[in-house]
Amino acid sequence: CASADPKRPQEALDALCASASDALNGGHADDMAQALAAPHLAEAIMIGAGESHVFLRSQHDAQDALFCSFDGPADLTASIAASRSALDRIAAG
Repeated sequence: CASADPKRPQEALDALCASASDALNGGHADDMAQALAAPHLAEAIMIGAGESHVFLRSQHDAQDALFCSFDGPADLTASIAASRSALDRIAAG
């Protein structure tokens, strides 16, 4: 999600993209997917001091993903549902 106040520097966004890739495609993601008998990990949530990150893989194209970063409290269930909906709309064109 790209609406932030204040805006994050490009380096921070690049680091989040790398974290998303690792969370969804790294060795631990493969281990989790295997444990869940899934072809790949569909989502990952990272919660840290004062912020949380949600990484979602598209159910339509495994190469597409979306990540959202939250400073402070967030309704992660609603955020995941909205993000899934956005990915569905993107896939539909």
